[in-house]
Amino acid sequence: MHGKRPISTDTALRLGHGARFWLNLQTKYDMRITVRTLHDKVAPRIRTFQPRHD
Repeated sequence: MHGKRPISTDTALRLGHGARFWLNLQTKYDMRITVRTLHDKVAPRIRTFQPRHD
């Protein structure tokens, strides 16, 4: 809850409001962090090629 560790299934069940809500929220957060991390690592290595116009 303080942003230090992920919400576990056990915690989600104890929080109420539907465990699925909390687990989906955690999954969305994890995805955003992973995408950001991968983008920062991969984006600098990607080169775009322009087609040749003959």
